[in-house]
Amino acid sequence: MSLKRRALSIPEVLVAAGLGLVLMAVALVLFRRVTSASFAGASRLQLQLSTRETLRKIVPLLKMATPPNSQQTGIYSPDLGVTAGNVVFCSPEDMLNPNPPEFNPRDATYILLQIRHDASSQKILLEDFYTPGRHTVLGHQVRDFQVAHTQRIGLRLKIVRELTVRDHLGHSKPLQYELSDSLQLPE
Repeated sequence: MSLKRRALSIPEVLVAAGLGLVLMAVALVLFRRVTSASFAGASRLQLQLSTRETLRKIVPLLKMATPPNSQQTGIYSPDLGVTAGNVVFCSPEDMLNPNPPEFNPRDATYILLQIRHDASSQKILLEDFYTPGRHTVLGHQVRDFQVAHTQRIGLRLKIVRELTVRDHLGHSKPLQYELSDSLQLPE
């Protein structure tokens, strides 16, 4: 029982090496596509979550809109039936002051606030209507923000955010997410 060992010839080694390289190239392409798809999915999820977070910051602020008297509503702008890139509302609390004084109904001071889209910085800002320098950022990377005054105490909000991601070939492509919400304000 003698087994004769035979060595591989050079063409056999070259064919095996070539097949190995082809398999590695296919595996690399698949890995890049899976990684790119995973990154795009994570970016899309992050975009959706941050858009929802921005809306969760805006809605409670608008629900605190309070009319200073029975003749007005808490929303000053946009007018009924109009859509705009900002909303001006009245509040008894200074939402821009981290330590506001306690509300005194006998000596009520109402503040006119505005939530608006700053297109140059792509931010949504909450600001003092008369002093725009007093503001806080509610959202970043916002392409569009629209407020429609649909009813006397009803608003419809729309936020559009956009993010640029790279596909598996390295090309940049925009990823966009739009979120809308309707709300009724207290009377």
